[in-house]
Amino acid sequence: MNIIYQEKEVELAPSKVTATEFLFTKSYDVKVPALAIAVEGFYNGSISQTRLAAVDLAQKSPLFKVVGRTVVDEPIVEQYKVKHIFHGVAPDIQEIRIQSQYGIKSYCVNHIGDARALDLTPPSIRALNDKQAVGYAPDKSSIDIAFNKAVMELYNKFPGHISTKVVDSGIVASADFGIAFTYVVLEKEWG
Repeated sequence: MNIIYQEKEVELAPSKVTATEFLFTKSYDVKVPALAIAVEGFYNGSISQTRLAAVDLAQKSPLFKVVGRTVVDEPIVEQYKVKHIFHGVAPDIQEIRIQSQYGIKSYCVNHIGDARALDLTPPSIRALNDKQAVGYAPDKSSIDIAFNKAVMELYNKFPGHISTKVVDSGIVASADFGIAFTYVVLEKEWG
């Protein structure tokens, strides 16, 4: 006898939520607010493809939901953990809301950037000069993406043939939300 399992998407109710707002530094010290959210919990059943989705980022208290794929009627309890960074949110968010099958629950937002907190901007990015450009790979560990974006930034500044060198590269991460971004700083040598 063949048993056919059907998958469906379900909303999850996390038992722990951490929300952190910080200023994500783009080229030439342009800072944009970013919101890092980490959630974890348990689900009574097999769960996969768990993700955090924005329902409404425009509200004063943005609304999110945690969803995953499950196989119906599988007798197991699984733990899940999800982290995601949302860029371009409104500055100074005080709380977020998580929607689940049990309703909507609010959570306070921690803020990084005051005197007591860690500055996520590497010194090489804070000290960019006119001959330099930086590329980012938000939420990823990808030097290739960051490098290609830095090259495009330099091409935009200096059209034509140029020669460059890598000044700095790295990954900025936090225990609260994982990888924030990978970056590459390039400098024009000639051209």
